[in-house]
This record gives sequence, C-alpha cells and structure tokens, in this order.
Amino acid sequence: MTAPSSSATPASPDSTTTVRTAKKVASGLQSKVIQMAEDRSRTTRPIAPPVPIKVIPYEFIGTGALLGTGSFSSGFAIKELFEEPSEGLVMKKLRPEVLRSPVVFAACAADLKMEGNILATMSHPNVVRLEAWSCENMIEEYLRGSYVSSYLILERLDETLEDRMNKWTRKSPAFWHKFSRRKVLMHTMRQHEKCIHIWRLAQALEHIHSYRVLHRDLKPANIGFDSKGTLKLFDFDLARVLPDLDEGDPDKAYQLTALVGSRRYMAAEVNHGQPYNLKADIWSFGVLAYQMLTNIKPNGGIDRDYSKTNKMIPSDWSEELRSVISRCCRQNPLERPSSERIQKQLEQQYGSQLLVKNLSDQEEGPTQ
Repeated sequence: MTAPSSSATPASPDSTTTVRTAKKVASGLQSKVIQMAEDRSRTTRPIAPPVPIKVIPYEFIGTGALLGTGSFSSGFAIKELFEEPSEGLVMKKLRPEVLRSPVVFAACAADLKMEGNILATMSHPNVVRLEAWSCENMIEEYLRGSYVSSYLILERLDETLEDRMNKWTRKSPAFWHKFSRRKVLMHTMRQHEKCIHIWRLAQALEHIHSYRVLHRDLKPANIGFDSKGTLKLFDFDLARVLPDLDEGDPDKAYQLTALVGSRRYMAAEVNHGQPYNLKADIWSFGVLAYQMLTNIKPNGGIDRDYSKTNKMIPSDWSEELRSVISRCCRQNPLERPSSERIQKQLEQQYGSQLLVKNLSDQEEGPTQ
C-alpha cells in the first residue's frame, strides 16, 4: 500500500459536512417548492377579493424588530407608515434565501399572493385582517430587479395560543385545588374561557371553509390573540382553495401533497398520502380542542385513536363538547362533522357564556 503524500491536504470533515448539509437543504427546498406548485395545479379555482387590495410601497414603511420566522417568510413589527408612527401592524415578507433562486421565489411569491387574496376575500372577527400588500404582480417586480416586492401587511397579534396554553399548563387543576375557593372559581372561569375560544376557532374554521379554503396547518402557533383578547386564525402559507363543491359528491377528496403541516395535528390521510379535503382541518381542530381542554400535548402519533376523547377529557366538561371533539377525531374523514355543524352545536351551548369570559378578562386581563 502506498502511503499518502505528505503534501496532500485532506478535506476538512467539518467543511464537507457543511457542504453536504447545504446541498441537502437546497434540495429539500426545491422539492418542497415543486410540491407547492403541484398543489396549485390541482386546486386551480381562483379566489379574488371583492375590492382591490391596498398597495403600500416599501419605501413608505418603517420596520422594527423581527417577531418570528417561518420556512419561507419572516414577520417584522411596523413602526412607521408614510413617516408617521404606526402600531398594531406587522409585515410578513419572504426571507432573503428565497430571493436567490427565481424558481423558489416564483413559487413562494405565488403562495404569498394566494394568502393575500384569501385574507382580502374573507372578513371575519376571528381571522387575521389583511391591511395591504406590496403589489399585485410580485413576480414581475422581482424580474425587474425589485427584491423588496413581496410582502403582506397584517394586523399584529399580541400572543399565540401556544403562549396561552403554556400559562394554562402552569395553572392546571393540580395547582388550583391547593388554594382558596376564589382561585378554584377562577379556574372554573378559565374552563369557560377555553370553551369560548374553541367555539371562536370553530367560527373561523366555518368561515374559511365556506370559501372552500383548506388551512392545512392548524396548530397553537398559528392561532393568536389581539390586544383585546380576541382569537384570530392566521398563517395561511399552506392554505389551498379547493374546487367548487360537487353536488354529486360533497365529500370528494383531492390528491394533494402529503405530509403538509405539523405532525402533531396532521390528519392520518394527509400523513399517508391519501386524497383529502376540508375534513383534514376538522381532525386538526379536534386534536387542538383536546389539548386545550386537557393541557396534554399530542404525542405526534398520527394513527393514534383520539375518537375516545370523550372518555379521556375530564368529566367536568360537558358531554356534548366531549362528543363533538370525539367525532372530529375519527380516523375515517367521512365520519367527521363539518365545520358548520360543529360551530352550530358549540354556539347553542356556549353562545350565552360570553359574559363569563368578560368577567374573567376583567379579573385577570386578556392574556390570562
């Protein structure tokens, strides 16, 4: 065996690993973009807002702190609009990495534009409000050399459901029972507050489903609260607009991209690459509601049988609520109720309990 030459310099293991990782990330990003494009080709029904979306050029916006980062976009606080102080708004714009590839940018800009059209078309107190966007033709502006041409301006939310769940977990029944009757009463009021939030989420879901919009990423991090404590559904990055309802087959499913969303809240049919429809959101809603009521985070087991949640949720919750969540978590999508039916059932039970929530807000503030 010939000994290696002393002049030969072997590649650094660290640098080799870095290159491989970069290639893997780039390959994964390209693959994800292709899947996104395939989704759009399969769900071709356009959605257009009733009135043109307001355009605010980038040079008239003063951005502040970075608030959060997703796969393709980042959120920044807006400090100024037209050189005047501004509060309560956030800019969601594509990340710099996306701009480096025209192919990746085109797909991400198309989805950002779709999100803008979806939000501008809908108007609901429990869906985040779109204030403005960069322009109508994001891709054309990019090709002209404008790299700040793709963003949305949205209402700013103070906290997410994930943040609030963490607070609930720290103040679970095991904590409350050790203290005074007054704090036990406050825990009971928090139970009612959770029910109201579940009902509000059902209202948001019914509204977007009425437009045939499939969210595909319902999770605590994509549900927030404004300064008044109102629940808001946001982040429509992965949303798709399904074709108009087929009267001959109202439960028709579509062969969309598998493994879209967060595994903890992902319906089995999405995980297994089977055709799916709006009922995939219903599964996610059921698992979310289960987590809100029990303070137990889903373990990510896609095939876990949540259909017996009515027996797993504490008995001090109403039987009707437990039954609704149980039906949402059926493995067979055909057995899950529609968002309209869920909303009506919860409205009958919790519509009159808004007074309880208001009392709770006055006692502890909107973020408790």
